[in-house]
Amino acid sequence: MKKAYITSVLVILLSGIFFTGCKKERTCDLNATNSAGPGVDMTITYKAEQSGDGEISSLTYLTGSGAVTVTNPSLPWTISVEALATQVVGITATGTTKKGSLTISYEGMSGGNVIYGSDFCNQE
Repeated sequence: MKKAYITSVLVILLSGIFFTGCKKERTCDLNATNSAGPGVDMTITYKAEQSGDGEISSLTYLTGSGAVTVTNPSLPWTISVEALATQVVGITATGTTKKGSLTISYEGMSGGNVIYGSDFCNQE
């Protein structure tokens, strides 16, 4: 009886160690937006990148014609679009990672005007 009790306790302890060692998947909701606009007409480059096992299931970027959504983009992902001076510039994304990271960003430059924004999520 005592041997069965010790075996049960060992199984419970080892199970606890096993499940504690398993990392849960982290959901990432990323947002990089500049509602003031770039100030002058310029080309905006949007990017999405990952490390490790990070995956983006959906991303949306803003253009002069409205929002464009890309489902399951292959990473790294990039696109350049023309933006008007007063246009909202932004990119959002939803993804997951167990051991890695996700980064979204936008950047543009025209003359002396520079606009940049980013957001990231990681799970180690």
